[in-house]
Amino acid sequence: MINYQTKTHSVERYFVGVQYQQRVESLQEVDLPAFWTTFTDIFYNTEVPNLVPKKEAIGYMDFSQDGSEFEYIAGCEVTRFDQSVSLERVIVPQGEYVYFDLPFKRKAEHIEGILHFLKQQWPNLDRTFAYEYYPESFDHNQEDTMLYFVVPFFLKA
Repeated sequence: MINYQTKTHSVERYFVGVQYQQRVESLQEVDLPAFWTTFTDIFYNTEVPNLVPKKEAIGYMDFSQDGSEFEYIAGCEVTRFDQSVSLERVIVPQGEYVYFDLPFKRKAEHIEGILHFLKQQWPNLDRTFAYEYYPESFDHNQEDTMLYFVVPFFLKA
């Protein structure tokens, strides 16, 4: 069983990052280690104004209207956007969110299971986006490291 908790984002959150080169239908289609290495190389070689001083990141999924595919953006949080940065921009709106605890080792299959569960249980839930949240405690070199899969808990408009 996957543990989860709800959290309220009282304000919008802003992220900048790098987009994977194409839309995908599953995280298993993405060579995530190579993509995150590319993100890290680009991100650390770019001056990013207003960067939040935490070692956290997100893997943002922007779903197509029918939910069959998504764009994937790796990013870090900023306090506000700056015109001089040519990175992708993501706004996570304020509202209620569900944070699912995920083991990194099998995250792709867990995420797909969560998305399927949400589609069956709450068909009116807004599924336009979701994101992986990598907290400061995350360490991809540790077998048992954990992250969160975050989904908005608000209804379709």
